[in-house]
Amino acid sequence: MMHKLKISSKLMLLCILITSILGFTVRRVVRPNSSISSKQIDKNFVKIPVLDKNLLCHKYELTNSNYKVFLDHLRKNDTALYEQCMYDSLNWSRIYPYSYTSSLMRHYHSNSAYGDYPIVNIQYSAALEYCKWLTKEYNSMKKRTYQKVAFRLPTEEEWIVATSCLPGGKLPWYGDKGYTSDLKYMANIKFAIVEAEGRTAPEYMADKALYMNRVGEYPMNANGLFDMIGNVAEMVSEEGKAKGGGWNSFISECYADQSQKYEGWGHPEVGFRLFMEIIEP
Repeated sequence: MMHKLKISSKLMLLCILITSILGFTVRRVVRPNSSISSKQIDKNFVKIPVLDKNLLCHKYELTNSNYKVFLDHLRKNDTALYEQCMYDSLNWSRIYPYSYTSSLMRHYHSNSAYGDYPIVNIQYSAALEYCKWLTKEYNSMKKRTYQKVAFRLPTEEEWIVATSCLPGGKLPWYGDKGYTSDLKYMANIKFAIVEAEGRTAPEYMADKALYMNRVGEYPMNANGLFDMIGNVAEMVSEEGKAKGGGWNSFISECYADQSQKYEGWGHPEVGFRLFMEIIEP
């Protein structure tokens, strides 16, 4: 199961208090993957050289704005499925009962300021339903690049290949840290610091993000994909398993050969990324 958040740093506590008081980030930027037009969908998928030529991967983790379009459709057409696929904001207080997450519980999924942040707190079955819905939407669009496609979650092996780790390594950059030798932060994760008393404590703000960050804020990998490591762990086709770690993971938990587990009701540290399989070119 994902590790629970532990607050042991004064800086961490101060930042959380500020976040709680302000309520949400004021900068509003919508990433190009917020649209579901065929042109925009095609634009944000890239081919992974080592994988099957008919399998493409999305540049970004799925965002709140992407998922909102899906929920709006369900609310009008299938209320039962809408309830099944609805995010569970109570996970913030349920999983982190001693943390200052009330602001995220109130605003993360509903405020447009978080539109280009990754969707979290949804069930595995909801991710599958999103894939089914987008598949139907795309295949019914008149102007589209491919005649027939299927959107889906990747297998664990496909996800690992897409991550594009360097030869002999477990990350898509040199070394085994969350930053490069010139102190360039490569992912949104948590870091370990040594406090004055000699104790090791988690540090969340070194990479400029306390919780999740907007998709695409950190350097892309060799395949042109963002946030394969960190931000949120990404579901794979095996239920209950996610890859890549997230904002509450140490770098060793994010290595490509590591996995994260989550329960059926979703988790604040778990989202997903779309793969597109071309059935008929």
